[in-house]
Amino acid sequence: MNKAEIFYKDIGDYLSREEKLKIVKESRSILNPALEMVQLKPNEHGDWISMRNSMFDEFIPIEPVKKFDNKSQSFFTTYAIGVATNRDAWVNNFSEKIIKKNMKKTISFYNEQRKLNENDIDTNPEKISWTVNLKKDLENNILHKFIEKDICIGLHRPFTKEWIYYNKSFIERPGLWSQLFPSENNKNYIICVTGIGVIKDFSPLITNAIPDLQVIANGQCFPLYWYEKKEKTQGGLFEDSEDDYIRRDAISDFELAPIKYTMLSCYVA
Repeated sequence: MNKAEIFYKDIGDYLSREEKLKIVKESRSILNPALEMVQLKPNEHGDWISMRNSMFDEFIPIEPVKKFDNKSQSFFTTYAIGVATNRDAWVNNFSEKIIKKNMKKTISFYNEQRKLNENDIDTNPEKISWTVNLKKDLENNILHKFIEKDICIGLHRPFTKEWIYYNKSFIERPGLWSQLFPSENNKNYIICVTGIGVIKDFSPLITNAIPDLQVIANGQCFPLYWYEKKEKTQGGLFEDSEDDYIRRDAISDFELAPIKYTMLSCYVA
């Protein structure tokens, strides 16, 4: 069987339905030479009309193939999506006092519900917000406690910081933020960019707090640093130690190698 041939006629943009039908009617046949059909030849990516610019293949990727791979030939060694709490009304607030009150209330209520079968639990949204992961904790009879140190600053919307109760049991999609902001003493800067599958225009934003998933639509986040517990590893020449963590560069050696070489040369000199 012969391969199909595809022909295309560009009739211009922004034509009305009637204008398009008029062109078809006047042509009478796709074989009409006046149509000036052009044969399409898909490229190796399967593009037919809007051919991609192969120049992008030469760009250095922003995100790594494997997270925390310092040998990655990308700008960053790791990345994360913004936090998806699925219970903003409970874990986010401008008032630290109200967050404490809300979370103590909902945790206490959850612990009471552990005594019941899942089909019998109370789903009153004024008492709790049930999600898939919290129901799994219920099935496994996991007891939860309020932990005050888990209250920290988050970026809930652009230029709008709020307190957030960042506890993995009550954040439906916690991501890697416990490694990017492990404590209030461990500082970081995060570049957030528009994520995949959104219709909004591309937009970047930089923050020094844990960002919500919708700070930037389905936000993809790239940190300056990531932190590792001290007992897991030993520090090196270009690693800064803070409290119980070792601070790692989240910008790869692939990008930093020329800078580090210059720094080392100056140090030796």
